[in-house]
Amino acid sequence: MGWSRRAALAACLLVSVPAVLAAQARARHGSWFGIGLGRGSVRLSCTVCRDGRDGGTLGYLRVGATASRQVLVGGEVTVWAHSENQLDFLFGSVMAVVIVYPRPAKGFFLKTGLGLSRYTAEDPNIKVSSQAIAAAIGLGYDIPVTGGVLIVPFASFLGTTGGEVRVDQTMSGLSARTSLLQLGVGVTLP
Repeated sequence: MGWSRRAALAACLLVSVPAVLAAQARARHGSWFGIGLGRGSVRLSCTVCRDGRDGGTLGYLRVGATASRQVLVGGEVTVWAHSENQLDFLFGSVMAVVIVYPRPAKGFFLKTGLGLSRYTAEDPNIKVSSQAIAAAIGLGYDIPVTGGVLIVPFASFLGTTGGEVRVDQTMSGLSARTSLLQLGVGVTLP
């Protein structure tokens, strides 16, 4: 194959691949399911809590329906876990989410969510927990692969209101807020 044919083939690919990807990104319809993994950093804020964030592994499951070419609605469950020195930390949330594509022909999206969360820290002798209302904001990008399957890099922030802290099953009289920074990659299926 000569140089001119290679150049013509490369030019055709450069022109057609973005058009195909944009067309696939626009084809939002029906129900969808998503799953993702990543890293998260959690901070528990209260008057007696230690400073700093704990890094851990997180995952999410998301399911929903397409409201329009620009808006998806659904539910999302997020779980984060971390262990250190016989302490097990667990954070989870259940939320209603809305995903908005500012430019429907593109894969970039913004996500908001509202729901409930629960944080626990447990060692062999004691369990500390807090449950609160949670809200999330985030962003991501749908990268079409094949057959409607999308690879979805994402970043988000989840924060809670002050929730009552329990020590074992006893109310402590303390209030705590939790925040979770998330970064990862998911897969969305039609």
